[in-house]
Amino acid sequence: MKTATFYILNESNDILTLACELVIKQWQSNKKVIILCKDQNQALDIDELLWSQEPTRFIPHNLCGEHANCPVEINWVGSNKTCSGNLCVNLSEEMIENSQSFNKIIDFVPFSEKLKEKARKRYSLLRNLHWQMQTVSC
Repeated sequence: MKTATFYILNESNDILTLACELVIKQWQSNKKVIILCKDQNQALDIDELLWSQEPTRFIPHNLCGEHANCPVEINWVGSNKTCSGNLCVNLSEEMIENSQSFNKIIDFVPFSEKLKEKARKRYSLLRNLHWQMQTVSC
C-alpha cells in the first residue's frame, strides 16, 4: 500500500532541517530517496545542508542527473529532469507529477495559512488516489 505522511509544522520548525533529518533516516533504511524542491535555489540549499552534516552522517547525494544510481537525488519543479525512487520528500508547494511512481511520500504542512491550503489540496488528492494517509505534529 502506498503511504503519505504529512508533517504539520509549527512556526519554529525549519523545513529544510527537518527534511534533512527525515532523508537521513530513510536513507539508513536503504530507501532510494528523491527530494523535490520548489525551485533550484532550494535544491542548492538542501544540497549544501546535506554536505554540511557530520562525517558520520554523510549521505551520498547529488542533484538529479549528475550521477547515475545515487541513493539520494535532489530535483526541483521545472527542472525537466525525471528522478525516481521508493520515496519522495516533497518540499515543493505542488502535487508531485509522477506521484504514482513512488511507494511513499513525505510532505509538509507549513505554518502559513496560504501554504496550509496548498498542503490540504495535496493531502486530499493523495487520499482520493487511495493512499494510506498519516499526519505527524512537529
